[in-house]
Amino acid sequence: MDQPEQQTFVPNGTRTMLLADAVATRVPFHKGAFEWVNALGHQILAHTDAQTGQHLWQVFQREASGLIRLLRTLPESHHAKALALFGEVIVNSEARPRLARDVRRLQILARFFCRPPFSSDNQPGAALLALCHLPGRSWHDLLNMHIKTRLKFDQFCERRTSVRILAKGLAELAQREPRFTVVSLDQDPGLFLNAVFALAALPANQQQLVFEAWQQHPLVLLHATGLTLAQLASAMEQHLVKGIKNPIPKKLKAYLGGEIVLTPGQLDRMQAVLTRNLRLAQIELLRVLSRRQSLKM
Repeated sequence: MDQPEQQTFVPNGTRTMLLADAVATRVPFHKGAFEWVNALGHQILAHTDAQTGQHLWQVFQREASGLIRLLRTLPESHHAKALALFGEVIVNSEARPRLARDVRRLQILARFFCRPPFSSDNQPGAALLALCHLPGRSWHDLLNMHIKTRLKFDQFCERRTSVRILAKGLAELAQREPRFTVVSLDQDPGLFLNAVFALAALPANQQQLVFEAWQQHPLVLLHATGLTLAQLASAMEQHLVKGIKNPIPKKLKAYLGGEIVLTPGQLDRMQAVLTRNLRLAQIELLRVLSRRQSLKM
């Protein structure tokens, strides 16, 4: 039986359609911006799957005006970075239901990451696209992160030879543990991203084993709410594993041992420190379990 010919997606008048879209919405013409959007159009043209290509084209045609407006606000030094950022949507276009949302969210992230003091040379697009998977509240928390956190994220992507490995782990955590992802990233970007990278470097079946073991670990199931300082410190020490720094401050150990006295204000601050250290220990646990699994392979 003859196989049906594979359809290819070839929209007509690529340049004319994009220009007409910009003019129709009264966006002042900008040669660099127009060529940038047109370059995205050519990436879509290269898509081999007809249905996905059609969907991509429809999304980018609707968003062309916004993309042109965006580029006109970005310094020319960061144009290539911005182009690569939106190119990630095309490369990862199998997630069709999220395409329009991802393009809109990337426009917001581009305003942060595609201008000084952020690097103009790195390409964190795959990792940023993974964070677009965050649900509503966590997404808004991400946007409110301090610029220092964003800079550390950008610098981490610059040092890594394979941002796509990192992106794979971020996408998984963003969907399955969104709150943990955002809070951990904000609290200690380097520690968290190293843990995610260690997890994502494993084969898919091994990742699943590690992730399930991590989710079910008593240290991850432990919550500070409702526990006294003594109860929380005792539970944390009980469930620590080798390779994780002891999260109990020396001053708290001295207080619990009856060696010193702490004021109510000091006790409140110690509770906050211990709660923060619990989160750090949970992040470290993910890294330790991932590395242990990699040694078994």
